[in-house]
Amino acid sequence: TNVSDSEFVFVRDVTRSIQYASIQDEWHFLNEWTLVSGVRYDVYSDFGSTTNPRVALAWKPHKMSTIKLVYGEAFRAPSFSEQYLQHNPISLGNPNLEPETIATYEASVYLDLAENLSASLTLFKYQAKQLIDFATDENATTRTAQNFGQQSGNGFEFEASWAPTNTLTVKTTLSQQHAKRGLTNEDVPNAPRRLASIIGNWRPTPNWYMNAYINHVGDRVRQESDTRKPVEDYTLLNLGLGRKGDIFDISFAVRNATNTNAREPSGMFIPDDYPLESRSYWVEISYTFR
Repeated sequence: TNVSDSEFVFVRDVTRSIQYASIQDEWHFLNEWTLVSGVRYDVYSDFGSTTNPRVALAWKPHKMSTIKLVYGEAFRAPSFSEQYLQHNPISLGNPNLEPETIATYEASVYLDLAENLSASLTLFKYQAKQLIDFATDENATTRTAQNFGQQSGNGFEFEASWAPTNTLTVKTTLSQQHAKRGLTNEDVPNAPRRLASIIGNWRPTPNWYMNAYINHVGDRVRQESDTRKPVEDYTLLNLGLGRKGDIFDISFAVRNATNTNAREPSGMFIPDDYPLESRSYWVEISYTFR
């Protein structure tokens, strides 16, 4: 049934106007110390205003090292669907929604270990509130969007970059996080606790280059009510070869070169999860007209 241009459309025509102002100050109060602070004020025509500060303190005790402490706040405005969805037999919008909010804390260390080697480590913690989700309506089959979710988490991110020669660079990253839902204190489902990657780039000549990218995703849990077996970890390998010219470029790529059976978690209505792309071959050719 076509309900276009009628009162039965799922989302009626709505308009949102946004105004904002922001200010930032950078203060070098000692030779090795810098304080960067700022605040942003937003006004939305549908839900009102929100104020979000951010402050960062940086200390450079040595020319090859930097230490930072950062605090920041942010928000996500509710979408038109979350606010105005109507005539839907399952989910309904709520025009009285407030924005989701998050407060984050970070402490990081950056080191130039050598002329061709650098590394950084960041510890983080966050608290998210007023998360929007659809709650079951009393004595009804519908669910209405509400601000009731909370989530907190902490973890670390490590990154290192190495250039053993002028033509070869290697970069690796590793992150670990643990997130919990505030109301139930259960682990946040489907979110990976561990991510890791290695990227290698080799340019044997000024025009030719080769690269390899290994990406690992692991340690994901399902909802407590989901009785399926745990989500399997996966590691993907992508390879690339290309040539850059003045007006003509060509590149070849093999994605998921090992043909790994990688899957992203789904809801219980899709029992076998979402399969990712199997091994595939790509060719890209570009020509610049002058």
